[in-house]
Amino acid sequence: MGKNYCIILCGGKGQRFWPLSHEDRPKQFQDFFGCGQTLLQMTFARYNRIFPAERIVVSTNEQYGDLVREQLPDLPAANVVLEPVRRNTAPAVVMAAQYVNRLDPDACVVIVPADHFILREDVFLGCMENALCCAAAASNILVVGMKPSRPNTQYGYIQVDNDKEALVRKVKSFVEKPERTFAEMFVQSGEFFWNASIYVCHLPVLMRDISKLMPDKVNFSTMSNMSIDYAVFEVIRDVGMLACDCGWADLGSWSALYEQLPKDMAGNAMMAGRVIMSDCQDNLVALPKDKLAVLHNLHGYLIVESDNVLMICSRENEGCMRQMATEAQLKFGERYM
Repeated sequence: MGKNYCIILCGGKGQRFWPLSHEDRPKQFQDFFGCGQTLLQMTFARYNRIFPAERIVVSTNEQYGDLVREQLPDLPAANVVLEPVRRNTAPAVVMAAQYVNRLDPDACVVIVPADHFILREDVFLGCMENALCCAAAASNILVVGMKPSRPNTQYGYIQVDNDKEALVRKVKSFVEKPERTFAEMFVQSGEFFWNASIYVCHLPVLMRDISKLMPDKVNFSTMSNMSIDYAVFEVIRDVGMLACDCGWADLGSWSALYEQLPKDMAGNAMMAGRVIMSDCQDNLVALPKDKLAVLHNLHGYLIVESDNVLMICSRENEGCMRQMATEAQLKFGERYM
């Protein structure tokens, strides 16, 4: 049996976090928690606890190659796999898997996004080690399912069989982001887990399934623009799931970030900058370090300033920001993106 490798997917543009996340420095390269580490650096440090740096591979767009190497000086330069064009996560996983295959064709791999928040890292890493042990002897791909703490309509779900005593449970179905009523039913049933898009497998199994489902995998530029979930993991029938309860969150939106940030007694979260508030509740404020904001009578707002853009919007309507960012790009050009 070969060694264990970790593949970190780090090529996204982070558009949901505009204007703090710009195309030249998207969210995975930002320090959202004021801890001196970016999301990518936090992810690398987490997995570096159980994988030596030479067995961690980062897949990113060629636009961000220098940025990855700058932020991860301990990562071997050759382990930064560069995507020549944007083609979503399926081609990115294929390129990274092919790279690992050249190093160790009998390896076991963990495939993870770069933008997760893990509250209880020791518990999570214990789950990863269990998953790697199971994957080494398994003929199928394993997914890590996060125990849901509440109904959440922003996450996908994994439905599993009813064998609650088994370490690896058979996946019955993958369900996309559900409506509130269904999310409540899922959590109450005990059969559904949040899909964190973390996959663990023996590399020959992954290469076998990729060959079956993505026959155009030789040429990156002609590969389908699909996520690896849609292209492979949610298509194959034989998938196992290991449950994990580690305080996981996907930092995919301002609302998700707000939930994880420390807050004052009125529910206001401050990322950076200085602020004076009066009659303000449940706001998220992110400003340049030397900027002062004076806020009055704001409830449930996002107030974000970055470089030459100021955004103020209701947290309930943050979904419209992608449309507004596109409109700003069309009207005023790339300098605001």
